[in-house]
Amino acid sequence: MKANLLTVGALAAALVLTGVSLGRPATAASAANPTRIMLAGDSITSGIDGDYTWRYRLDQELDRQRTGDRVDFVGPLVRPRGSYWHYLGGRDWDSDHNATTGTELDDQLTQIGPQVETYQPDILVSYLGTNDFLDVPRSNPGRSQAELLPLYQARTERVLADWKSYLNAVRAARPTIKIVLGELVSPKIPQSIRDTYNARLQELAGTTWFALGSPVEIAQLAGNIWSSSRYLYDTVHPTPTGETYLAQRFAEAIRSVEDVLFPAPIEIERPNVAWDPALRPRISVSGQRIQVGYAYTARFSSIRSMRVRLGDARTGKVSLGPFRTIATASTWTSARLRPGTYRIRLQGKRVYMASTWSQVYTVRVTKAG
Repeated sequence: MKANLLTVGALAAALVLTGVSLGRPATAASAANPTRIMLAGDSITSGIDGDYTWRYRLDQELDRQRTGDRVDFVGPLVRPRGSYWHYLGGRDWDSDHNATTGTELDDQLTQIGPQVETYQPDILVSYLGTNDFLDVPRSNPGRSQAELLPLYQARTERVLADWKSYLNAVRAARPTIKIVLGELVSPKIPQSIRDTYNARLQELAGTTWFALGSPVEIAQLAGNIWSSSRYLYDTVHPTPTGETYLAQRFAEAIRSVEDVLFPAPIEIERPNVAWDPALRPRISVSGQRIQVGYAYTARFSSIRSMRVRLGDARTGKVSLGPFRTIATASTWTSARLRPGTYRIRLQGKRVYMASTWSQVYTVRVTKAG
């Protein structure tokens, strides 16, 4: 639900630690009969601190097409995974969702019916299944790919059966609901398994088993792009560029079941979107050494490692340190420096994804004592 944070400041402070959805006050345009969309899934959909999320990209496209006031995202959650409720897009957008980090499809079988009954979505976008397949090697350590193959095949059958149970529960709660599912993309899952599963999922959606009044559309997500760290920063979760791709394909699938929400061409996908978390270190000078502390800033945006670039304003000499893991090094201390002016910039990294550089911080080193 759309929210204006200026009008709910006190309530937000009370609820921020609970994960309770505040929503936004309905406008005159949206109060009549908005299309209620539930975005369900796992961490790919929820995102973590320091993400925009593909949900944000979808929300922004609806606003761009001037249909945002006719849509209400619904669900029991509002935050990404993490401790800080830090979306890079801020909080002034419709962040209600139903995506739980680490969840598998079979975890949701008893929950989705009551959730649909409570929130009454007109459209359910459910992107689940990745964790079900990632569980195969996790639960069978030490086995070769050849030994894992029949286990993956058995898991394919189980997940497809779970989808039938899941969708039956959804339809029992709301018979006219429109449903969008997504293909598997993670290269951590063998391609042959992904290809088989995605084809079977498409068949499942197209069978006459599904009620005519409650269509199921499959978002066409699969492709070779996901082998690149430009799209997945850890082979599972999307980078900002990957977020735009997911949002584009889910928007296209939503348009297939509710075309009035996207009256103009959908323009979400971008070829290269930077990851630009705010990097604001604590900088101090002692004994002609500069110390940079960045633990909080890194955690705030789920940065795993950080490096520092130090420039001498007088000589122009620049040194670039290596990425250091936050878990073992949350500060950086320079060598003893000559008196003068120095310029510092930071860059963060999350697995294979490097951030943009921070602003320049100017530091003055004087003679000791």
